[in-house]
Amino acid sequence: MIESFQCKDTQALFEGKRVKRFVNIEVIAIRKLQQLHAAGLPVPPPVAARYLRRGLFYRGDILTGFLSDTESLAQRLRRGSLAPESWSAIGRCLRRFHDFGACHADLNAHNILLRRVTEVFVIDFDRGCLRPPGLWRDANLVRLRRSLEKLADAEGRTVD
Repeated sequence: MIESFQCKDTQALFEGKRVKRFVNIEVIAIRKLQQLHAAGLPVPPPVAARYLRRGLFYRGDILTGFLSDTESLAQRLRRGSLAPESWSAIGRCLRRFHDFGACHADLNAHNILLRRVTEVFVIDFDRGCLRPPGLWRDANLVRLRRSLEKLADAEGRTVD
C-alpha cells in the first residue's frame, strides 16, 4: 500500500526543515508518482529517483517512463491553435487530478503533454501534493492561464 503524500511533510523537507520521522526525498517523489499512476491518472510511470545534497543545496531527479509521440502544450500552441477537442481533453484531465486532490505546484503549458488530439498527460509532480478540496484548484488553473498568456504574449497573440 502506497502512503498518501501530504503537503506539510513534502514542503518541510524541501525547505530543509526536520520532520518527525526520517523520509528520503527521493522516496517521497517516487511514491507521489506511484500513487497517481496507480489511481489511473495520466502521469508517466515512475522508474527511479535520486536526491543529492551538497551543503545547503540539493538536487533531485526523477526518472520516469518515456511517453512516446508527445509534445508539450506549449510546443503545440507555437505551431498554431488547438482543436476544441484538445482543450476539452485538457480540461477533463485536469478535473480528474483535482477530483483526486492532486495539487500540481507548477502547472504550466510545459508540464502538460499531448499525444494526438485527445490524449493528455501531466508531468513534473516533484513538488505536488494531495489536498482536500479548496481554492487551490482555482489557483492551479489561474497559474496555467498565466502560463498560456505568457506564451501568447511572446508570439504576439491573445488568449481567449
